[in-house]
Amino acid sequence: MKRARAACVCIAAAVVAAPAAADVTFKKKNDIKVVGTMMSGSSVQFIKGMKMRVLPSEIQKRTFELLGAIAMPMDLTEAIAMIKAGTLDAQENPLANTVTYGVHKFHKFHTLTYHFYISRPVFLHRPTFESWPGELQRAMQGAVTESVAFQRGLAEEENVAARKIIEAAGCEIAELSEKEHAAFVAAVQPLLADARGMYGEDMFKMARKL
Repeated sequence: MKRARAACVCIAAAVVAAPAAADVTFKKKNDIKVVGTMMSGSSVQFIKGMKMRVLPSEIQKRTFELLGAIAMPMDLTEAIAMIKAGTLDAQENPLANTVTYGVHKFHKFHTLTYHFYISRPVFLHRPTFESWPGELQRAMQGAVTESVAFQRGLAEEENVAARKIIEAAGCEIAELSEKEHAAFVAAVQPLLADARGMYGEDMFKMARKL
């Protein structure tokens, strides 16, 4: 299955620096000189214990709790204020939202986790739609199909443009290896078990065909 538009976990630089700071005594005692520090925020273990802003959604909250984070549902504007104050470690968002709200100005490190896909359905009142002449029904369906393809293309372009802006600002973007992504998938299996019990297996069979 092709991965959806990148969902991103943004991490404050202070969080990355903390483990190194805690090890200063060891380095001094053993006469070790640090000549460089490599940062990787792409493992499940890296998220454990982080205070992370998530959408006001029980599914998102439980997802990040299963990953080990302290999930804090809130509006992004509230989260930005906490990020500035240094009281929030991370937030999740697509790259485009990260740029739109200027979060990349406060969080240097970004990990593409592909943890959620959120769509926006186009609804019509079925009895009204079915009462229309066939020609009008086909025209409406065709127009919506074309619009969906156009919008998805714009979304992909926006994602690419946002990534360039984030990188140009001096931020770092990490991508998961297949092994790292598998660890994220394994951690949230309880959510899938709950969904299978609630919705049945047919929906998952359709998803696998996409």
